[in-house]
Amino acid sequence: AQLKNYHSQPKAKQVTLVSWVASDWTDEGYEGMRSNRKAYAARHGYRFLDYRETNLPTVELTDSWRRLKWRIKPLLMLAAMSSARHHEWYIWMDADTMFTNATVQWSALLHRDLVVPEAPDVITNNGVFAIRATKWGRNFLEQWRKENERVHGLLHDQGPFILTMLRSFAQAHSS
Repeated sequence: AQLKNYHSQPKAKQVTLVSWVASDWTDEGYEGMRSNRKAYAARHGYRFLDYRETNLPTVELTDSWRRLKWRIKPLLMLAAMSSARHHEWYIWMDADTMFTNATVQWSALLHRDLVVPEAPDVITNNGVFAIRATKWGRNFLEQWRKENERVHGLLHDQGPFILTMLRSFAQAHSS
């Protein structure tokens, strides 16, 4: 009898796109970008969590979304991850983002625990990022949430995200 060597294929990465916009902030352009993200997710077999104020995953978010504004991102991501399997990926996409090349799969770009696209002359931008549902990923989101509460003024939105990235990097590389 001949022995066959069966190699299991690597398990496909579980990917979820997460997006949020309130109904009263929406117009034709936002709806077009939402359709673009939804079509991209369907094309690649990704789950698409399309949040509005009527389907937010927690009572806290439903009751306070207007007050939270840009601070909703880490809270919404933590809530979305609450039922995640370990190592599942969650990709945040602001309401004003869309795919310009639908053939590129996010799953091919996902390594480590946090992926932030690069842009010339930009330190980083939390309008699009991917984070893995690991202990580290959840801790990052929790630290970002705390940084949002602590920081005020000019550092809103991007500032707390960048500070959390820098602190996480420093902790991981301290001697």
